[in-house]
Amino acid sequence: MRVSRLIASGLGTGYAPAAPGTAGSALGLALGVALLAAAPAWLAAGTVLATIAGLAAIPPATGMELSGSPHGGHDDPGWVVIDEIAGQMLALLALAQPGDRRVRQHVRDGLTADWLEVQLVAARAMGMLGSDEGYAIAAKAAGSSDARQRFMAATALGAIGRPDSQPILRRLLADDYESVRIAAAQAILELKAT
Repeated sequence: MRVSRLIASGLGTGYAPAAPGTAGSALGLALGVALLAAAPAWLAAGTVLATIAGLAAIPPATGMELSGSPHGGHDDPGWVVIDEIAGQMLALLALAQPGDRRVRQHVRDGLTADWLEVQLVAARAMGMLGSDEGYAIAAKAAGSSDARQRFMAATALGAIGRPDSQPILRRLLADDYESVRIAAAQAILELKAT
């Protein structure tokens, strides 16, 4: 098995005969809990690393581009579970102490990463840590031509929770891709009351 396929499949968990996404999520949860127990900053770094590894591995493993190509925005194959792994680790960041400056700084650094996808993961994580610092990044990405970026923008806007993102999320409710519409609907439910 090629290294890119090994990473994209979550060390092979994506080939589980039943519920490969659940198997990948379980691996992400186990890795995340171990990193969180060691140090919250390790979890933040591990989340960013899993995201970057996935962004680097998915195109060569699947033959699909992440953005800027005719293939951009298509759903990935079922065996690709690195996104589930990174997602579980991201969710665990909510258990980190919000006042832990090391975690916040690792996540904040992601807001200036070279890849928009990493910036969006960081924007969502900052929202989960109670900050709206990634709002502008998520709001701009909601207009991207790449469905994956619009999906990630919707989830980030939900985590940030600012009520002024309602018009942006309303537009995403009419998106061509079902996954984007679902993410926008979920994000609307997460918005804070005005």
